[in-house]
Amino acid sequence: MQSKLLSKIEKLLQRETLESYVLMVCNKSENNELMVEMTYDGDETLGCYMLENALSILNEKIKDGDELSQEEAD
Repeated sequence: MQSKLLSKIEKLLQRETLESYVLMVCNKSENNELMVEMTYDGDETLGCYMLENALSILNEKIKDGDELSQEEAD
């Protein structure tokens, strides 16, 4: 079940002229467990490409011991 926030953001994204998007959010459940939700729209291949590149960026930052800057996150 999608969270209300994820649904709202997804509706906003659908207003834009985007080739594709992937949206992931994480929150804690009532049991204090991490809950990851994901939605996407557009070309699945492009979605995979975006996820793979995002993972590469994060892994490189972890490997280098750097913090991800806000500019790179945007």
